[in-house]
Amino acid sequence: MTWVGAEAPPFQLSHGTGDVLVPHRQSERLHAALVAAGVPSELYLLDGYRHGFLNPPGRLDVALAGVMDDGRLAAEGTASALRRTSAADGEPAAFGFSDIHDFFRRHLTTRSTTGEAR
Repeated sequence: MTWVGAEAPPFQLSHGTGDVLVPHRQSERLHAALVAAGVPSELYLLDGYRHGFLNPPGRLDVALAGVMDDGRLAAEGTASALRRTSAADGEPAAFGFSDIHDFFRRHLTTRSTTGEAR
């Protein structure tokens, strides 16, 4: 968390609560540090999802099948999650690729000198 500062861009984090490779506590710590620095951040903790749920399906090394969820979000469409934001500490939510799209649309929109979206 040494490098988290107010100049950081907005963050969207998504992490499975069933991830045994990288504990979801790591994303919780990063989210807390971003919020403390005044950076817009949203964290989705996906119920029971394991590592790699955003990966495309069918590219998994067989040896990792027991700890990975490759292609799961694409197959299921949405996942039950707990959503934390800079303004709210936790609320039930559904998470899917549309949430990623909406985040990018909100935070990567090009603005003109008048402040209006181009």
